[in-house]
Amino acid sequence: MKRWRWIKENPVSFIDMPKVNNGRCRYLSNQEYASLFKALDDAPEPWLKSVIIIALNTGLRLRNIIYMRWSWVNMEDRLITISGEYMKNSQNLGLPLTQEAYDTLEELGNVRRVDTDLVFHEDGEAVYPVKLQRAFKGVCTAAKLTDFRFHDLRHTYASYLRQRGIDLHTISVLLSHRDMRMSARYAHLSVESLRDAVAVLDRKRLQFGDIGKEKGVTNSVTP
Repeated sequence: MKRWRWIKENPVSFIDMPKVNNGRCRYLSNQEYASLFKALDDAPEPWLKSVIIIALNTGLRLRNIIYMRWSWVNMEDRLITISGEYMKNSQNLGLPLTQEAYDTLEELGNVRRVDTDLVFHEDGEAVYPVKLQRAFKGVCTAAKLTDFRFHDLRHTYASYLRQRGIDLHTISVLLSHRDMRMSARYAHLSVESLRDAVAVLDRKRLQFGDIGKEKGVTNSVTP
């Protein structure tokens, strides 16, 4: 229709496309986390463990990690800066390094090759995404992880942040989301903040109970 103009209308243009489910929120439990790193210690790919550590500590997408360059890394300021041309949403990203990410990059920097700017490589060449995915699938099998994909490392990063009380706006910025609704999938994971929220009912119940004792009557906020 567009290139050769053989037809005037697309015969499937009136068919609704299936909606993509962006609500997936699979992340590593504490036991799965330990199992994964035990499997990584035995992985035949020497670069894989470092890749996973950076993924879990930055939340970066697979492509950003594979093609990460030393020119993006500022060890002095403990910061990774990625130009918008390499980002899915075309926006620049400045990402602070955790201590684990910093230590991993420092170790890699000590054996850095002078003939490539790539952080992760095989003999100076970028690791193919398919090869990384295959290697990752292998360690997931060894760790007995089910229904877990490389992109779920990004979900794990965000989920751990949320579980520790980090607000959704901050998580959205760290993940470089274009829309806050993309970060809303992690909203239910902040259990401690939810506990603080429902605790007001206990305080209210105690308040009413004290009033009741003073007046010699029993009060309750429970219907």
